[in-house]
Amino acid sequence: MDNKKQCVSVRLKPKDVEKIESLARRLGVRNSDIIRYAIKNTLTQLINLQNSHCRGHRLLPSLVEHASSLTNHLDLDADRLDEIINDGLSKDEQIDRSDVELIALSGLSQHHI
Repeated sequence: MDNKKQCVSVRLKPKDVEKIESLARRLGVRNSDIIRYAIKNTLTQLINLQNSHCRGHRLLPSLVEHASSLTNHLDLDADRLDEIINDGLSKDEQIDRSDVELIALSGLSQHHI
């Protein structure tokens, strides 16, 4: 495995950049430290989604905990969530479609509901 760091370009809203700068100043670290921390923290929280063999009931706790932000920020709809959760599982192992739709709805803002 190559341990070299890579430079990645990311577009951020000005308000997000201000928040990163504010945190960095307060903590006495660089902006890039805050960004790396946020990425590593998020990847840790979503570890089950990184495992393509984790499906159905095993994946449900992670999705329920993070459904709101995942569906909101990544525009994941019920069809995509159903594919992520149930693809390749037998009917008796699958999460019911109505439950998947509830997970998807949890990401909608009150304005959309």
